[in-house]
Amino acid sequence: QQVAALLTPENGFAPGVVYDASALVAQSVQGYRGTSITALGSGVETLALGPSEARSGPPPLAASPARVLTLSANGTPTQVSLPEGASAAVAARQLQGAMPGLEARAETALLLRDFTAGPIALSLAGANGAPLRVSASLSGPDASPLALAINALTPSTGIRAELSPDGASVLLVQPDGHDISLSALTGGPLTVRPATSDGLANGPAQAWASGDTLRQTGQVRLSAPMPFDMVEGAMALASAPAVSGSVRVDMSQAGHRAALTFDTATASGETHRLTLGGASYLAAIPGNASATDAAALMAQSLRAGAANAQVTGAALPGLPPDGSLMVLRIDGADYTLRMTAGQPEIAGPEAGRIAARFDDSNRLILSAQGVTDGGAIGFVPSDAFGLGVGQGRLVLTGQRPDPANLPATLLLDVAGQSHSVTLGPAGVTTSAGFPGQALRDPVTGALVLDLPAPQNDLSMQPSAAVGFGGPGVAIRRSGDTVTLSGATAPLALEVQTTGPFAQMLRLGNLPPEDLIVLGTGAPALRLSSQITAGPSPTSPGGMTVEVLDATSGRIALTDSRTGHRVAEGVIDATGRVSLGQLSLQLTGAAATGDRFTLLSAPSGSANADTALAMAALRLGDPVTGSPGLSERFTRLQADTGIRAAAAARTEATARTISEASAREQAAIGAVDLDREAARLLEMQQAYQASAQSISVAKDLFETLLRMI
Repeated sequence: QQVAALLTPENGFAPGVVYDASALVAQSVQGYRGTSITALGSGVETLALGPSEARSGPPPLAASPARVLTLSANGTPTQVSLPEGASAAVAARQLQGAMPGLEARAETALLLRDFTAGPIALSLAGANGAPLRVSASLSGPDASPLALAINALTPSTGIRAELSPDGASVLLVQPDGHDISLSALTGGPLTVRPATSDGLANGPAQAWASGDTLRQTGQVRLSAPMPFDMVEGAMALASAPAVSGSVRVDMSQAGHRAALTFDTATASGETHRLTLGGASYLAAIPGNASATDAAALMAQSLRAGAANAQVTGAALPGLPPDGSLMVLRIDGADYTLRMTAGQPEIAGPEAGRIAARFDDSNRLILSAQGVTDGGAIGFVPSDAFGLGVGQGRLVLTGQRPDPANLPATLLLDVAGQSHSVTLGPAGVTTSAGFPGQALRDPVTGALVLDLPAPQNDLSMQPSAAVGFGGPGVAIRRSGDTVTLSGATAPLALEVQTTGPFAQMLRLGNLPPEDLIVLGTGAPALRLSSQITAGPSPTSPGGMTVEVLDATSGRIALTDSRTGHRVAEGVIDATGRVSLGQLSLQLTGAAATGDRFTLLSAPSGSANADTALAMAALRLGDPVTGSPGLSERFTRLQADTGIRAAAAARTEATARTISEASAREQAAIGAVDLDREAARLLEMQQAYQASAQSISVAKDLFETLLRMI
């Protein structure tokens, strides 16, 4: 009765129409008429379904046992059976939509390490059936050739290989959750370890040697817009709030690189807490802020505890001429310094990341706030800007330290040499051979390092105690994305989002229908929305009209593409029915089960525009000068005749040349019979003379022999 009280013409509901709420709950992976519904924020609950383990041994390996899972939400249980040998991909398909709003995503990941120089080969299987052979030749512990060979087979196996920055680790990821099977290893042994697609360890490491088969199973992550739990035998798991919220985290380079993309529709009014390396960084997003603003605030929070860098070049006799160019590098990103109208301008991924100016002595001064990866402002040497080889100084100024944490030591590497700087209450001490100066700012007490200007040859371990803090990774920002890059270990990070909401929904690919939101409860719900218009559909698709009950006159309108029921209504006494903006009239005697297909007619298909347009092609266009079909045909005939005549002349010329060539060839290789007969007679006479000579010689020798 409460629902019926709302379904009135005053509220926009048409009379005689049947309203069905079943389409609001997706019964398959595809939502209603292709609509995608994604829950975001603190209203999302997640649960990881394992186990994710690597099994190795002589083939064949035992299959995983059959499983029975019981899911429950709001006190309603749902049972799902998984067959023997089911991979995470199979489990995800079985669990998808098992409860209203339940989403299941599977993935499989395996980390390979301890490569040695020499040839290596293995058989690899993922989404493919029969294993495929992969081989490479390694010149050392760098496994880049093997990663390239594995990625060449990704279209068949579905397995991608991500290489760590040092090349020593290869992360295999099967994003659909199929098992990763490795066999027939030559060139090992290797160390393998179950992992997440983020590159983090997800199980114990073990050795894999030749003769053994290795199978890595995947993991399924379940998410739903309400708390739920899962029971399997004696094991019970409860869901927990999602930590990533509206920030999308994309990992790469075997977990050494993370890209945090902030959602435009939900950035305003949120608070993001990023945990990295045991430290937390907070970014509170004010109202009406954009996703780019949110990314800038997060980058600012990450850089807050790091040292500031300033590079000063040598004095120049005058400013560099306009157009002079220099390449800078910070946070692993390249920037360009160019002289324009007598002023230095810097272009790069993040506007304002590096500031540039010239002092009164024409010395170039570059400065940047919060160098988080322990490096500084690198550059390609340029004499034009007073920063050639051996020129310039670098000054690193730390944040104000807490006296309670002193003394504290900073470890750094300069040009391949290790050094230490200790900051104490009374002053600063350095290790022997320190290439610069270290002092304490008399006003703030901050540690200041004065070093030769580097060309990307400086690194240090972050130390918040001396004011040189930060997460120890390179931080780059571009638009609404913040990228973190670490060189030594995978990034163990979490992003937790809180805000003035209980739940957020992102709806995509919405059909051309009204979206009605109803809310009940006390206090009243506070709703807000942001709409981004997508591309217009090229074709609205077809509809199917079906007579459900001829007696009562009930008919249904169905989307022919997706099979979803769009509307249902009752035919009146005149055979008419209105379904939204569509008005239909059925004539004749309808029978239950009758079906009719409605197709949208393209513009102009119901009139003579096409015929008129074709007729107009006969005449030319006086505005554009385009000729008509008659003139085009005449030109085509003339052009064809000219081309045919030219081809005939070319053929005749070629035939004449061919005959002359044949005569020349015959003249060179011809035989004169008279001459040949004379030569034959000459040779015959010579033969006879030779025979006569031999006969005379024979008689002479016989006479001599008789005399003896």
